[in-house]
Amino acid sequence: MSARAGIQATDYRVLQAAAEWFAVLHDPGVSAAERQRWQAWLEAREEHRRAWQQVEAVSRSFASLPRAGQSGEAARLAVEAGSRQRRMQRRQAMKALVLFAAVGGMAWGGRRLGLWPGETADFETARGETREVQLADGTRVWLNTDSAISVRFQAGERRLSLLRGEVLVETGKGEPGVDDEAALRPLRLATPEGLLRPLGTRFLVRRDEDAGAGESLAVFAGAVEITPHDQPGARQVIAAGQEVRYDRNGVATPVPAQTARQAWSRGMLVADDMRLGDFLAELSRYRSGHLGWDPAVAELRLVGAFPLGDTDRILASLEESLPLRVRRTLPWWVSVEPR
Repeated sequence: MSARAGIQATDYRVLQAAAEWFAVLHDPGVSAAERQRWQAWLEAREEHRRAWQQVEAVSRSFASLPRAGQSGEAARLAVEAGSRQRRMQRRQAMKALVLFAAVGGMAWGGRRLGLWPGETADFETARGETREVQLADGTRVWLNTDSAISVRFQAGERRLSLLRGEVLVETGKGEPGVDDEAALRPLRLATPEGLLRPLGTRFLVRRDEDAGAGESLAVFAGAVEITPHDQPGARQVIAAGQEVRYDRNGVATPVPAQTARQAWSRGMLVADDMRLGDFLAELSRYRSGHLGWDPAVAELRLVGAFPLGDTDRILASLEESLPLRVRRTLPWWVSVEPR
């Protein structure tokens, strides 16, 4: 769900039920009997309560939900207040590109501070936004959705730090107008898992959202040396055409790099015989709110190049070309199901 792999069918059904109950409770005409049925459903199983908490986490910036036990005028006023707040916050979200918490993830407010205490971002993107910057030494950096880096050019080195998300880096090549003195200093890219030393290169590094999942590196030109933070003796050079997963304890075996992984820097999401579940997990990174899918459609295969500027249009094209339907339980809770 929403960039989370491995969700079982039961989890999907329970989350959908929680979202449907959420919609019922936000209907100004909700009855006392419906509220009682929701309360009975909520208390029936622990997984119902967990699912409800997840739905609330996604929706918190959109609406104020009437709490269990509210009744009569208090519940009605809470629903109406939630509706007004929801309309106002949707307008604010469009203007400010506000990012809402993903199911099972950390709150956005905590993530903007970066993964290292005291580290602040020099360049960052919101969800659904990509950005290209050129540094003083001629190095070009593309930031993917919800990403942040800091830049420190010092006497002994040029250091970039990946605070969150994903970046594509192309090292400077002495272009006219750049700081040639800076370009001669060693370039390093620090991540929470290790230190990367580019060797005249173009490479991509991504930190996964799930805690403990590590990071991935794909090298498209030159080479990159990885030094894991806790195992410096396990340093390894990754050559062009290879990609690898690593964490602070070591580096996995390299595999062939997927050049399509760079496509987001051109505003595209490319699928080459890709599982639909994997494709939707990627797409969810560019959308606010929740994008989930029924495990019954996860193994469908997909080929195509999709412009990231309109993710709703991407979902509509999937609906037109595959045996599925896009279900919008709430404006910010979207699911893909078998047709």
